[in-house]
Amino acid sequence: MICISGKASRSFRPIIGVVAKSHRPIWARENTIFVTEQLDKLSIGYKACISSGRKGYFFHPDHIYDCKDIEIIHDGDIVRIDANGCVSVLWEIRSHQNAFMLTEACNCKCIMCPQPTRRHSPQLLQEAQHTLTLLKNQDIKQICITGGEPSLLGDNFIDFLHRCVNEHPTANIDILTNGKNFSNREFTRNVAQVATNNVCFCVSLHSDIDKLHDNIVGANDSFFKNISRSI
Repeated sequence: MICISGKASRSFRPIIGVVAKSHRPIWARENTIFVTEQLDKLSIGYKACISSGRKGYFFHPDHIYDCKDIEIIHDGDIVRIDANGCVSVLWEIRSHQNAFMLTEACNCKCIMCPQPTRRHSPQLLQEAQHTLTLLKNQDIKQICITGGEPSLLGDNFIDFLHRCVNEHPTANIDILTNGKNFSNREFTRNVAQVATNNVCFCVSLHSDIDKLHDNIVGANDSFFKNISRSI
């Protein structure tokens, strides 16, 4: 995830919106974050603003100012701004390598994993849902769903996949999963009911030797849960 930083105009809750680098009509600013070198009297009505210049005035929306490297943010990107001055790019409109991280929770502890297992934060799923809403009617060619282990979210995972399939029916959807939860027949049946031919399940299988695979993923019986749907 691309992140740049600046200073927050005041304390505020995280704000997610679509980037605009030129002024939009006043009626089209509700979900828009305006990015500019310097805020002016026209920079009102936006959900938030990002500026590389000095702090704006009291009538300006919540904003990040003195923000460096704003040129790496493009029109149509979806970003989150936080009161600590951080600007995080949640979706790069020019990239085909975007991913929705639904959770940091996982039922494996792979020895090579760069993403340490953490307790599930509902904020990640909420941000993914919000981002998906902002992408409605966009021509999205590729979607990746990842974690942690996204299937741990159960019905919430299925509902999110259903939205992706319905709202972007021509997009290729890759799901990065360790596959263990698909040993549950009912869960697998429910996933199959919403998945289409555009959905690809990228399942991690590190060895055809059960003990070796289990040692790599740091969880006993993982190998047999992986392959149980194939037997």
